[in-house]
Amino acid sequence: MSTESKNATAVSAQRPEPLRFALRCWWVLVGAEIIHQITNFTIAVQTRGQLRDEIASSQSEEISPKLLDAATIMALAGITGLSLIIVGIIAWLVHTLGRAQKRAPIARRVLGYFAIYFALRAGLLFSMQPQGGIDVAYYAIDGCVQMLIGVLGLLAIYFASRPESVEFIEGKKEQQG
Repeated sequence: MSTESKNATAVSAQRPEPLRFALRCWWVLVGAEIIHQITNFTIAVQTRGQLRDEIASSQSEEISPKLLDAATIMALAGITGLSLIIVGIIAWLVHTLGRAQKRAPIARRVLGYFAIYFALRAGLLFSMQPQGGIDVAYYAIDGCVQMLIGVLGLLAIYFASRPESVEFIEGKKEQQG
């Protein structure tokens, strides 16, 4: 067993219970966000007609249908890829917070901003309506996942903001600094 894995085991054994709950919420949130992004990509690919029309109208010359379809799917894949990179950053922040590294206070703060975004996104779901000719079940599943993400984000903020969690995170920073 390496020194780093022994240190990680010692840190996880010392974590206060609210911080453990916050980390669990964040890890489930990361998994649910990946599911949301995959579902969102699937819905977008199935309803890509509007995006395809916008790409076609922005071009001065006629584009072949196959090329237009490929450009549409590549645009959707690029957007999904960027979203997954952001989810990867969130996962890294959760990892940093869980290890109580010197950047843990910053990670806690940034994760708090992401949690507020996820909660606002979940709240805005009630003003959205399904578009296109896709089955409403896709939207219902994706909406449930987004609401779960919003609730998990708020729970994670609550648990990470508990005095014992903050003391543990800030205390580790002072010991390493």
